[in-house]
Amino acid sequence: MYQQKADCENVVLSAADKELLRKIRKCPHCKCDPKEIENLRFFGLIREDPSGEVDAFYEPIGAGTYSVSDFYLVYEEYLKDKRRDIMLSSLWLPILVSFITTTAINLLGWLLPQIIR
Repeated sequence: MYQQKADCENVVLSAADKELLRKIRKCPHCKCDPKEIENLRFFGLIREDPSGEVDAFYEPIGAGTYSVSDFYLVYEEYLKDKRRDIMLSSLWLPILVSFITTTAINLLGWLLPQIIR
């Protein structure tokens, strides 16, 4: 798990790469230009579908269509956790400040008439 988290932290995608990855996720086994998907293949987020044929070294020959890999599912979960952590850390601070401010104002509003008497 730690190695996969480190791998996820190393993934840097451009906006075009993210859009292409969304397209491949929504429409698996779609044809893509090999130059466009070079970055996605480098990070292991997609895999080429086998055509069912083998070459001279008995390696599967790619069909030219792509789908998301298992690592993409790990990466997607990592992004969800990262967004949730950011939302929680950015959400609790304003709530805490608002609570303290409201409490202080209500306390002053209650104490001020008693102090003036």
